[in-house]
Amino acid sequence: MKRKWIVIIGLVVVGLLLSAMGFLMGASRAIYWTSKGFSVTGGEISRITEPDLGYFKSIYIDVNFCDVEFISSDKYGFDACGYDMEWDWALENEVLKIAHARRIKYQIMNFGDSSTEKNYVKIYLPADSDLRTVEVKTRSADASLGRFSAESVDISNSFGNVNLYSVTSGEAHIGLNSGTITGTDINARNLLKIDNSFGEVGLRTVTSGLLQIDLNSSDFAGSDINVRNLYHSNRFGKNSFHTVSAERFTADCNSGDLELDRCEFGDMVITSRFTDITARGITSSRADIDVNSGDIRLDGELTGETVIRSRFGGVRLNTSMEKSDYSYDISVKFGSIKFDGDRLGDDTTIMGGSGSVHSLKITVSNGDVEVNFAK
Repeated sequence: MKRKWIVIIGLVVVGLLLSAMGFLMGASRAIYWTSKGFSVTGGEISRITEPDLGYFKSIYIDVNFCDVEFISSDKYGFDACGYDMEWDWALENEVLKIAHARRIKYQIMNFGDSSTEKNYVKIYLPADSDLRTVEVKTRSADASLGRFSAESVDISNSFGNVNLYSVTSGEAHIGLNSGTITGTDINARNLLKIDNSFGEVGLRTVTSGLLQIDLNSSDFAGSDINVRNLYHSNRFGKNSFHTVSAERFTADCNSGDLELDRCEFGDMVITSRFTDITARGITSSRADIDVNSGDIRLDGELTGETVIRSRFGGVRLNTSMEKSDYSYDISVKFGSIKFDGDRLGDDTTIMGGSGSVHSLKITVSNGDVEVNFAK
């Protein structure tokens, strides 16, 4: 049995060497594994150009190693180009479908210039086209889509970058395994959902009913965001929100700093395990912050009920409101309290201001607490 496998592996190696020698003498450029075994191809270019299709309302693209791009035009059309590919496309019932032929084909070795940079699908659309659905699936390529509206937008990619810009939709979903997601000038009336495992996510000028961001190990930066509900989770990565407005903000961070700058929230619920939280110029009508290990620094106008729990880390709170506006219940097990400029000692509890409309409840196990009010 072992001798059989030795013979097979030896033949494969010899085949690869012979193919490489053939390439050096001007022969084929790539080796593939298909359902029928090894296939050696000559790097033929397959191209389809349809500059004027008249009209379509939905787009479905399912390709592997092709960049996908939407281009503003005065007509509806597409251009597809790739090496060693078999195209399968159709325009039926106002739906444009573009895909690779359904034959399993894995590239084993590529000799010479990379062909992936020349593999693409370009969709030509009149500016501000009103579509029903846009669905784009790629495996290892970039997608850049913009200047259209659609009831539903679904973009999924394994390894590459996604750029969505100037889009209006009912619902939009961007899912990526490893790469960068960029979204600019997006209006998703009901839902904008972002999933990324490994990479960066940047959002700017976004409006939505629900903005849901699920990240595994990604840095996030969002600015000029106005939504009803914002849910954000990240296991390992930095998180930055600038000029964000939400009726409800929920953040769940495992390991990575959370920064909030000039944000306006109704309910603000933050849960973190190993995270420093910094908020500057923040406004909230209710806050619930629970941190396992990390420092908390809040600066802004905190109304309603503000509850802060920290097991390992300090809390510093600067409010633009006066001391008389609050009732307060502050306790530290191992640490000190500095309250409105006065140091009250270690391992203590203070309470006061009963009957006030707004309240502060701060509980710290290991760390110092400092609270400052407007003068």
